[in-house]
Amino acid sequence: MLINDFNQIIEDKVDEIQQNVKLDLRKDSDNDSDYHRNLFLNLMNFKYRTLYGKSYYVICSKELKQNLAKIPNEYIRNFHRVLEIISSKGNLIPYQSRHIESASFDTLFNNYGINHAHLSSKIKNNSNFMKGSDYLLFFITYGDTVFLIDIDRHPKNDAWIDKKYAEIVYNNWPFIYESRRLRSVTDFNPKHNRKDEYMLSKSVILLKSIGGNAYLPFFSGISTNGVPTQYVMFSDYLMKKIYKIEEELTNEDHIKKLGFSCSRNCEFRLKLKNNKLYLFEQTRNECLDLGLPEIF
Repeated sequence: MLINDFNQIIEDKVDEIQQNVKLDLRKDSDNDSDYHRNLFLNLMNFKYRTLYGKSYYVICSKELKQNLAKIPNEYIRNFHRVLEIISSKGNLIPYQSRHIESASFDTLFNNYGINHAHLSSKIKNNSNFMKGSDYLLFFITYGDTVFLIDIDRHPKNDAWIDKKYAEIVYNNWPFIYESRRLRSVTDFNPKHNRKDEYMLSKSVILLKSIGGNAYLPFFSGISTNGVPTQYVMFSDYLMKKIYKIEEELTNEDHIKKLGFSCSRNCEFRLKLKNNKLYLFEQTRNECLDLGLPEIF
């Protein structure tokens, strides 16, 4: 069955990552009927939350350039180490949030797409991550570029909802948020306080006010298993698509319409190529692009 191929693709991808990165993506994935679904959700979390194995261009905000002189030297040294990692296909994961080992809700990331790195130089005992630091580097990824927002003290509790970092993104690079802007909303003034917003953001799609405009959050709302609903919806979409393709492959006329030269005695497999799912007919070595989005 194609769904078995998909499950094996998930397993292989997890093995590939864990061979190169000390990160347990099987953590919090129960060995039951939802095992591969939960594992795929962790892979989605890894994809969006981590910087690993790819070189990025780096651009600094004017606010960060102005604040560098105020940051203690030990954090400046670690800041330059982080820059080297980002721009040279390095592994930034040890400097990032320890919650990336599981699909968990990060308020600042889910609402504004903003990640952070600890500017530390020591590994935490019995851990694959750096010790928490008083200062964090806040950044946002857009295509092949990492935009450095600011270096600031570690936020406390509901301070993670603080939109000052999003305002810096908007003031320096407004195009990053442009696709999230609601042009039809012209009078937006949320009445809830920051603490309420922090709690509400974990359960509902809460509009954000940035630069006087209303924006949809990057990822908002969580499912019962604690992951962004967007990940769950994407996972369910893929599963349903795979099952539908499996069913359609029992029809010879449909097989021909897909573009394969065979109509019977076919051996179909689902394979991953260039981070996209392809359908292969093994006896004739024919390949079909399923038109699905990149998954890793």
